[in-house]
Amino acid sequence: MQFNGSNYVDAPDFTGVGTDWTIEFWAKSSTTGTIMKPVAWNTGNAAGDMIYFHSNGNVYFIAGGTSDAPYLDGNWHHYAGTVSGGSLLTLYIDGTNVWSGSYSVGDLSSVTSDFVIGAYANHSQEFFNGTIDEVRISNTARYTSDFTPATSFTSDGNTVALYKFNEGSGTTVADSSGNGHTGTLVNSPTWVTR
Repeated sequence: MQFNGSNYVDAPDFTGVGTDWTIEFWAKSSTTGTIMKPVAWNTGNAAGDMIYFHSNGNVYFIAGGTSDAPYLDGNWHHYAGTVSGGSLLTLYIDGTNVWSGSYSVGDLSSVTSDFVIGAYANHSQEFFNGTIDEVRISNTARYTSDFTPATSFTSDGNTVALYKFNEGSGTTVADSSGNGHTGTLVNSPTWVTR
């Protein structure tokens, strides 16, 4: 899905995340000098942060992240943030641990805010300008060491939601996990081929 800095996908709130979870996706962009949030979700303690690109060029996961990271280079990169025990955070980029730290995220068993792809959680700022594919949310910390990212994700018993963006047309994005969290396109992001 191609986003132009003013559109996004809005998915309903969902439960079953808990204190251990992973959010991951593939993205590419060459836009710099602005804060962009390719995925956003209100966790309560760190509303709408998730994994995001700062105007300083760094990539962050809720409470910390990389330094001097040139990932806005127009190439595809895999981003994954894991939470263990509600407080141990790890950010992986292209399968490499680039940051770990502690921050009290807590128990997300009951989430009451929408999950947004391409913008901040309140839908009104920090839009993403670039392309996003294969967004997966899991109720486990999938990665505990460096790994080789899969180019296409599958759903399993730990998958809460999975957006593959394979429809190619239309105004909705299916949740391929089978859990029914269909996303709605807002302001017409563009279907593209990866």
